[in-house]
Amino acid sequence: MIHQVWPASARPQFMIDGIGTIYSNQGFGYQSSNKDFIVNVTVSDEQGASCRGKVRIEILPVLDHTLNFTVPSQSVTISEDIQVGSVVAIVKALGSDLRYEFVGNYPAYRISQDGIIRTTCELDLETNGDQQWSILMIRAFSTTHRSGTGTVNVTVLDINDNPPTCTPSVIVLCIPETTTMYTELATLSCSDADITNNSVSYQLEPNAVSQFKFRLQGSQLQVNNTLDYDNAEIAHSNFQYKATIFVIDGGLPPLTTVVQVLVTVTPVNEFIPGFQQPVQFLVNEDAG
Repeated sequence: MIHQVWPASARPQFMIDGIGTIYSNQGFGYQSSNKDFIVNVTVSDEQGASCRGKVRIEILPVLDHTLNFTVPSQSVTISEDIQVGSVVAIVKALGSDLRYEFVGNYPAYRISQDGIIRTTCELDLETNGDQQWSILMIRAFSTTHRSGTGTVNVTVLDINDNPPTCTPSVIVLCIPETTTMYTELATLSCSDADITNNSVSYQLEPNAVSQFKFRLQGSQLQVNNTLDYDNAEIAHSNFQYKATIFVIDGGLPPLTTVVQVLVTVTPVNEFIPGFQQPVQFLVNEDAG
């Protein structure tokens, strides 16, 4: 039987059955009611022997076990050339004495216990394209076993750090002077390793001797005019026409690769011998 309850005002609230189970006939309110009760119980047997004991009842608050982030899902954009150890994002949950950790494995990033996310290595989208988009899942937790999750969506912007590469890297040819117009001399195969803005364009820049001698059709170098061997200007240049092809990528700022063009012209026996002018001379009639 219950013989005493502290505080005394709570005596009607508690009951006990024949097997010693203590019941409360009403609920408990942590914010408005007593939080600590002592129930004194007397236990008697059929022979009248008895003993007394006390049960202390402590009312604990019911906690919402879910921690809420101030920003449950945030998106950030960083550049591929961000320095190692730079801050990517800061996360924060509502509560006190909180710690933060990654739920998954994200080798390029680390999170400190106070919720600061930083890079751990140099980002290189050309080597690891998976780094372009990452969804980081973060767990916040407390010493009272409350926890919650949030996400940070990281977008890495590609920078233009790779100039175009071309095959061949230099064009060296030896062709006869009678090569006809629009003859294909070489076709460049160029590419840009950057994962964005990786289109390439071509520009031809001749020198003074090769002016109008060549043209570009896309990446194809063609003859555009007569390649004359028999003049002093080309002879002075060792019978070699020179030009430069600039291969420009689509990044900002654009990067350029230079392909040199060296075309040596060989002579062709095009003309039969001939007199330049009629020859007149006098001969005595008695000449031997």
